[in-house]
Amino acid sequence: MEKILLKLIRAAVILAVFVPLAGGYVYFFPLEFAKTTLLKIIIEAAVVLYLILLVIDSNWLPWKKIRFGALEIALLGYFATVIAAAVFAQNPYLAFWGEPERGGGVFSLIHYGLLFFLALIFFDDEKKRRKLWNCAIAVSVFIAAIAVEQKFNFFGIPFLNYYERSASTIGNANFLAAYLLLLIFPTFAFALRSEKKREAAFYFSAAIIQGTAIISSASRGAFLGLIAGALLFLFLYPTKAELGFAKRHIPKLAAVFLILALAGFFYFAKTNESGNFSAPEDNIIRRLTTISLSEHTTQTRLLAWQISWNAFKEKPLLGWGPENFSIGFDKHFNPELEKWGKTETWFDRAHNFIFDIGVTSGIVGLVAYLAIFAATFYKLSLKKRRLLSNPQSTIYNLKSKIIILTGLQSAWVAYLVQNLFNFDTVSTYIILFLLLAYTINVIDLSTPPKTVILSEAKNLAEQEDSSVAPRPQNDNQQTIYKPFIIFIFKTISMLIIILLFSKLIFFASLRPFWTNSEVNRLVSLIQINYPRNAERVFGQFSKLAETQTPYDHYFYLLKQSPWEFAYAKTLRDRDPKKSEKIVRETIEKVKKYGRLRPHYARNYTFLADLYDFLIQQGHSEFQKDKDEALRKAKELSPFRY
Repeated sequence: MEKILLKLIRAAVILAVFVPLAGGYVYFFPLEFAKTTLLKIIIEAAVVLYLILLVIDSNWLPWKKIRFGALEIALLGYFATVIAAAVFAQNPYLAFWGEPERGGGVFSLIHYGLLFFLALIFFDDEKKRRKLWNCAIAVSVFIAAIAVEQKFNFFGIPFLNYYERSASTIGNANFLAAYLLLLIFPTFAFALRSEKKREAAFYFSAAIIQGTAIISSASRGAFLGLIAGALLFLFLYPTKAELGFAKRHIPKLAAVFLILALAGFFYFAKTNESGNFSAPEDNIIRRLTTISLSEHTTQTRLLAWQISWNAFKEKPLLGWGPENFSIGFDKHFNPELEKWGKTETWFDRAHNFIFDIGVTSGIVGLVAYLAIFAATFYKLSLKKRRLLSNPQSTIYNLKSKIIILTGLQSAWVAYLVQNLFNFDTVSTYIILFLLLAYTINVIDLSTPPKTVILSEAKNLAEQEDSSVAPRPQNDNQQTIYKPFIIFIFKTISMLIIILLFSKLIFFASLRPFWTNSEVNRLVSLIQINYPRNAERVFGQFSKLAETQTPYDHYFYLLKQSPWEFAYAKTLRDRDPKKSEKIVRETIEKVKKYGRLRPHYARNYTFLADLYDFLIQQGHSEFQKDKDEALRKAKELSPFRY
């Protein structure tokens, strides 16, 4: 049974790397929510299997399998900081459960931590790790190939929708590039260290397809990350003569050549007006080279960072709380953003990891986050120095190990550079935490933890004692009843674990996933034959609302209520009584679900619009309610209103 459990747990971790493929189906909107929910179900099932494994064999306890070094402690510190920030958050409920649109929150972060933990413990040799990463790379190649086809339309596949910028199954060009950027340098390192030609060909081909997709996404942050990672890889590549190079400076010369080539490329693109500025809007070269302070995206990001800085200064220690970024953003909103359009005025992320973490988790959270990468770089560099100073290492083993370490260093640099202009999603988080687990495994290959050594020594001593003199038989009562009691205890423990996690999976994952699918279906029905279908669909919405989930404020406040209000407006002249009834019911729903997110300024402006509708219908008694809603909105975002 233990062998079966181990295989199932490893299969669950491998299955996690397939989650980024989910997409393209109307019931999966928003994509981040659908993917995060699928990942949660997989991880929660794996945790159930792990707890059952612990009941069978306590040797799988974490402290018996993990040596807590600098990187592990840094990760635990970061998780502890984020949880503390959630406890003291402006809206702790939102901090824990997050917003479906982004799939964030502490609850989701815990699952990424569990994924890291499972990968670290159960992929404890190179063969198992290779299988995991081969699957991850194969999935990324499939995703990258879709992106390339979307951009260049080589085969004219009709069901692959064309996007201005390739997004594949990830759903966003920037997120796609960030996901592939985390994988391309380890993939390239695997290719360089492979002895088998077929294996090397697979990795090289994968890296080329990944790189092509990154470029076709035209993500400028990812492009800068790719350049930074490539330069670091060339500068840190092993160059000693004993590692197979006739001349030690070849990689560094290649890095210098790359810098000069890029400088020439940007200069040519900027000065050649016919090849750049007159090109179509979706031209890759045009987008990668037209970076200026006056540009729309640059201006909105700079203003968002300025607002983030002001929000950070108000709560510098632990911040506003995870997923509470919009609260601080609204309070310190800069009206200058409005000239770029209303869609650019509602930020829930700063598009910069320093400001994102600083605003939501404070300086403590930011230091804890940076400590993870500081520990990672320190450990990787230390491992390389030890390998180079080990006289027993063969040339091939030395070279292959250092190439992998260099690939990991390059991946982390590329990731941090692109995250100066972006933020993480479920797809990048999966690879991020798996890569952290892989990093620990490759830099920590010496002796096992002390607890494991003591356990093995104890087992050996018991075997020696039993071989010398068999233990005396217990009395009949102990022989019969003790194993039976242990069996009953373990069985009950397993049933309790299965029961509790089944409840958790149903409440936190399966029910919200089904509810979201139903909400999407109902919204689609409204749109297909609006407004004829509206009243019938709203009745189904009301029945659906009886099924409570942690995300009702999103499902019914942000998705159902606007449609109800729009329908009420169509009935204003034709059936004013029914119109008023719908608006009154909508007001009660907004109040009910707004309590789950009381600091969201848009809830109160929406309430004000609803009250204003009734006032226009002759119900002046709602003027006071409208004024109170606007007062609350102004209190939450004083510079916006």
